[in-house]
Amino acid sequence: MLTESEAVALQEMLRQRVIATDAFPAPVRLIAGADVEYDKHSDLIAGAIVLLDADTKAVLEVATHVMPVAFPYVPGLFSFREMPRFWLLTASCSRRPTCLFVTGTAGPTPGALAWPATWAWSWTYPRLGAVKPV
Repeated sequence: MLTESEAVALQEMLRQRVIATDAFPAPVRLIAGADVEYDKHSDLIAGAIVLLDADTKAVLEVATHVMPVAFPYVPGLFSFREMPRFWLLTASCSRRPTCLFVTGTAGPTPGALAWPATWAWSWTYPRLGAVKPV
């Protein structure tokens, strides 16, 4: 597991590599939607991914995963707590999505790299992000 200082250094390196352009491949055929949720009463985190056919809107695959949180709570480093779930979820899918639709900021944020950007960068997916209201 990374230390906090190693995670900060890695996050800064990844922030420099994000390409923030509107250049989705044409056509978008398979969309992956994903999110995570923490159990407030334990050290568990759950994640889910749904693969959707962009033309028919048919749900093609659904995967979930629950596991203990391995990285401590550090403001600005949420991607290091959440990414292991999404790597496992993505690996469990039999098809590669054209793009990811996730809750959270899709690109780098001031002083941090949002987990959707980290996930998309690590798998080279285009992605869209939707920020949850506070």
